[in-house]
Amino acid sequence: MGEHLVNLHRMFPDHKTHQNILAGVGEDHGIAAAYKRGVSLDPCYATRLFASEETCRDYFLILYQTLQRDLDEKGWGACGNHLEDYVDKLFGLTECGAVPPERLWRPPLKESFEALLEGLTRSVREAVDSDLSEQETRSLLFARCPRLHKVLCRGLVEHPVETVRRDLFKLAADPAVRRAFGGTLDLVRLGCVMMRDYPDAELYDLFLQIDPLVDYRAGGYAGQERGSVDGIPRTFDRLELQVDLALDYAEWLRQNHPDRVDIRRQLLRPYLSEEACDHWFTTKPETFIGHPGDPVRNRRAARVYEKVFEAWEGFYRERWRHHLECFSHLPPRQRGEKVAEAFLEETPVIGGNTGARFDHILIGELPEEINERLEFLLGYSQGARRWARAHPEAFHYQGDRDRMLKDPSYAPEEGRMNLKSWVFDEVKSMGQMPQSNDWEPPPGIDHLKDEAALSRVRPETLIEFLYLMIRLENWDRVDFIFEHLWKVTEDRPELRQKLAREELVGSLTYDRNRIMLARWQLNQAFDLEGSWRRLKKPSAHLPYRKQCREVVKKAARTVDRQFPQACSAKNEVLSYIENRLVTNERETQRLERGKITLDNWYRQRGLAALDLPQGLNSMLDSNYDRLELMKFIVGLSDEKPRFMVRRENEGKRHIDWYFDGLKAVRRNFTTSNIHVRTFLLQPLLDSEHGILGDPRCVEELTDLILGKYRQEPVARALFQSYLDSVPETERKVILGRIMAAFAERSGDGASIKRVLEAMGPFGIKAGQFMRSGGLVSGELRGELDEFFDNALPPGRAEILGRIKEAFGPRLRSVLNVRQLVGSGSINYIVLADLLEPGTGQKRTVVVRVRRQAVEGRVANEDAIWTRAIGRLACNPNPNISRLASLLDEARTHTMATLAPGGAELDLELERRHAPLARKAYASGPDPGTGYRIEVIKPLSTLQELIPDDLSQAISIYEYVPNSSLSDLEPNLRGKLAAQIVGAELSALAGGVFDPDGHPGNWLIDTEQHRLVRIDYAQLKVLPQGERQSFPEAFRKSLGALLWPRPDARVVAEQFGHLFEASGETPDLEEAITTVLGRWDLPSYRNVHERFFFLREKLEDYYQQRGGPEQQVRLRDTTRAALGSLCRTLNYREHTGQEPYLRMLLDFARVDFESYVATVRPREIWQRVKEAAGGFFAA
Repeated sequence: MGEHLVNLHRMFPDHKTHQNILAGVGEDHGIAAAYKRGVSLDPCYATRLFASEETCRDYFLILYQTLQRDLDEKGWGACGNHLEDYVDKLFGLTECGAVPPERLWRPPLKESFEALLEGLTRSVREAVDSDLSEQETRSLLFARCPRLHKVLCRGLVEHPVETVRRDLFKLAADPAVRRAFGGTLDLVRLGCVMMRDYPDAELYDLFLQIDPLVDYRAGGYAGQERGSVDGIPRTFDRLELQVDLALDYAEWLRQNHPDRVDIRRQLLRPYLSEEACDHWFTTKPETFIGHPGDPVRNRRAARVYEKVFEAWEGFYRERWRHHLECFSHLPPRQRGEKVAEAFLEETPVIGGNTGARFDHILIGELPEEINERLEFLLGYSQGARRWARAHPEAFHYQGDRDRMLKDPSYAPEEGRMNLKSWVFDEVKSMGQMPQSNDWEPPPGIDHLKDEAALSRVRPETLIEFLYLMIRLENWDRVDFIFEHLWKVTEDRPELRQKLAREELVGSLTYDRNRIMLARWQLNQAFDLEGSWRRLKKPSAHLPYRKQCREVVKKAARTVDRQFPQACSAKNEVLSYIENRLVTNERETQRLERGKITLDNWYRQRGLAALDLPQGLNSMLDSNYDRLELMKFIVGLSDEKPRFMVRRENEGKRHIDWYFDGLKAVRRNFTTSNIHVRTFLLQPLLDSEHGILGDPRCVEELTDLILGKYRQEPVARALFQSYLDSVPETERKVILGRIMAAFAERSGDGASIKRVLEAMGPFGIKAGQFMRSGGLVSGELRGELDEFFDNALPPGRAEILGRIKEAFGPRLRSVLNVRQLVGSGSINYIVLADLLEPGTGQKRTVVVRVRRQAVEGRVANEDAIWTRAIGRLACNPNPNISRLASLLDEARTHTMATLAPGGAELDLELERRHAPLARKAYASGPDPGTGYRIEVIKPLSTLQELIPDDLSQAISIYEYVPNSSLSDLEPNLRGKLAAQIVGAELSALAGGVFDPDGHPGNWLIDTEQHRLVRIDYAQLKVLPQGERQSFPEAFRKSLGALLWPRPDARVVAEQFGHLFEASGETPDLEEAITTVLGRWDLPSYRNVHERFFFLREKLEDYYQQRGGPEQQVRLRDTTRAALGSLCRTLNYREHTGQEPYLRMLLDFARVDFESYVATVRPREIWQRVKEAAGGFFAA
């Protein structure tokens, strides 16, 4: 209505119409009503409307009448906001140009203003109900409505800001005034308001906001330039000259001011006399006096400090014990709530340097039993939040209250007791706090690192405490507590369900924990594992590649809440969703948006701190300091590095600031991508001015990386030899990548899988040979098993992109790209649904894909591993020298298969070998298992969909539903493992065999009872003339070397079939006898190693005899046969030692009973000697 009537001016421009419009102010129309509701006046129209002084006078009188009616009906306290609104509107007329400022003070308007001021003053006096002077009343009015003062003081009244300030100091102590103002007479708040509205109120604001000034003075002006702190000018001279603080202070003391909102600010003064200090101590012992800047006054204040501290210690101890005793009959949780409410109600703020001193007193009074203590603290937290909600008047700013509701340890300047240190920081120690300043955690507790201490806490309580630590952003022990809870809730699903809050994922530090929890939460919400079991069946329906399922969208949103920032852990969780839901192209693109990629890596939060390690590196004095810094960054140490402790002891400033920055670096490091983490560590690993320049630091770094495998000589030698062989620039990157892997786990040492993966394709091959050759312990064997069928698995986006490239214009033939079913260092295998050409029928197949850019890496790695193997061969440890022989054969064999046109790079070879492989391996049902053996079939009709230029990189085969050996029941597992070993030995005996028969290359189809041999690209087909001679020679030599004392004559007779020498080999039988009689001959239990040993030591034998340099090599066929034999060792743990030995002896044509009769007494005697230690040494 108001806006409509404003527009009527154009229709009724005469003064009478204006009066009629203005007269409607009491109803729901009229200019005043419209303006009151916030309707903007058009400046042109307002200027014309108020061109008449009579109209201006009427307008202001109407405003006054409306205000007066509100005052009469609602009272002063209820209409304060209206007053601000009216004056804003009034003053707005001059701002929009409708009423020139000078016109306000012409006689007609001046009379209206005087009437308004008189009425407001009278209303204030009546509301306060106290004997106030005219000046005091106006001071209250102007303090409550500074805009009114700003208008009136321009021409109507003389009431300077100094007068307002003096009056307010006095009136704020009057209870009647405080009641009338409803607790809103807040000096600090008024000062902020007056700062905005008084052009000359700067000094008043400085007086009220004194903290930054005192901090400046307390620092003695040291090293700081005059400027501004938080926007407040440091005009100390003006402040001292123009504000008589001593007079103000005396006024406070004389009035016995009851307001303790911000007393601390008012007393942090360098102006207090001896009398004032003593008077304050005797009258206000509950508030401390801070450090002023003057050294003389510092010494004087120190005396007052001690008095105040002594009084406070007694006061706090007495009140704390009183409340604990009052509620001692309650359980710990309820007792903590009641104590919090009672204690916070009566204790004013303590902050600054005194808080730590009083903390010690209070911590010493907490319950000693750990479970009871945690319950008490959780109750205290709940009670403190409830008190904050019920007492909003204790907070001057809503932000303070909101923060305390989140964090009851937070103590705003106008809040209460600073709880942070004693309740939530020090409680991590779970120890008894003595009443002294040199407190240390009790032995055996060590800040919640004691598993025994955690085990005494009820899991329900510990879960609540975990979330309390997260809310307080206290990350130090979150992972440790979480790992304990994860273990104890394994068989208690109702408790584990309490870990389903998504913010817990982002609060963990280690990627391993974050990924594990995120996956569990996703399975709880979306049953991803159940979906995976359904979708991996060939009959399962998958969406069209342009569709996006709702479950994918919801899962993506959940991960975004779990990981607000992109990081490597988020990448892995999103990849987990892709794999479990078998996402199509569009769904993968949706999930990929949340990952760290080459396109958005620069957005990572961790990049913000990339320069800090480099800056700190330049400040460090020794390489050991750099190693300590690296240990802290990667999470191996939580203590402050010793170089920081030394600087602190030397009196260096800002060390805590650097340490806080360092903790931020570690937090960013653990949540960053693996590539960013690697880059971040490079400055510390420099070979000239870094860790790699100090052999002792390199040795300790090696121990850190190997962790629990540091005493594994084979793994250590392999790692060290490889590092010594790579170029210096690559060494830094490799070590950085391995150290970066510590962020993914909190266990001992880096993942050995990560270490070998950092060594490239040959590292993976080395892991396979270490696993097959029995050179490592059982625990390490388990970690290396993944290298056979799950090495370097590609991401879903890479798989889809490669399939799209392979099928090109025939992509419509690809209905679905299903799950990854196998991954090696060179190739990986994917399940897919294709349409057969011609028939158009859907068929589920496997697509074998060669990785891109493999050839260049192979050439680089060959040179590195040649040098590494040379170093290993010189090691005196026989196991390590055996590893050198194995790796050299592995390198030679691998280079043959990875060379251009080699078996692993040319997938077309495997398709050509299919008929021969079928002839060598296929057989009917086995009488013991009922399983038949087949060879996987390449699908030539579907292979035609692949362009010719990619035929060597892509192959298509039939799909075989399969299970792994470990999933079968033990009896069947042993029988099938024996059948596989028999098939491999039979193919070897027939002269057509594949040397790569590890468990990943045998599929077990339990539905159709068949064993299917796959990946026969390396199929070795002996020439027709050798198909009988070579297997026979190999069998005889194997049979000779299986005995504890080998028959050198048999080996010499078959030498030419198995070995090749670069020159003449005179007295061959004598040479072989000498070599096989050496003390360091490998055990007959690992007979394949004796072949490598014989090759190596024969070269040494002829060299020591003074003859020409002799090179002895295994023939390619022998190397392949030994590779096949080594792979069968993977099945020995399933078949059992004796059945495997029997099959091996049968293959070598050695009588089992005779062999056992000879070997077993020897083994028994060996065990007796080992048990007796050095007793038989003589």
